[in-house]
Amino acid sequence: MDSRIGERLYFNLGPRPPCLWPEDVELLHRLWLELSGKGLGAGLHHRDVVRVALRRLDADLHSPRSGDVLQEASGQVAETHEPVN
Repeated sequence: MDSRIGERLYFNLGPRPPCLWPEDVELLHRLWLELSGKGLGAGLHHRDVVRVALRRLDADLHSPRSGDVLQEASGQVAETHEPVN
């Protein structure tokens, strides 16, 4: 928090932000709209949807479904798209 301006400041401390495919941005927004319409309201942010998805992926990767996750990720590596910067 910057007390001089009363705002939170955010810093990227790790690797550069990822490039996202247009269809992934559209999917994220569609999921956000759907969840917002199911009673989660204006407090739900796109980052919250990403966090839920990442936590579920992490859980699946460390479960009996890990083979399915690896297979799906392998398929994504093989695809080519135009990233959104």
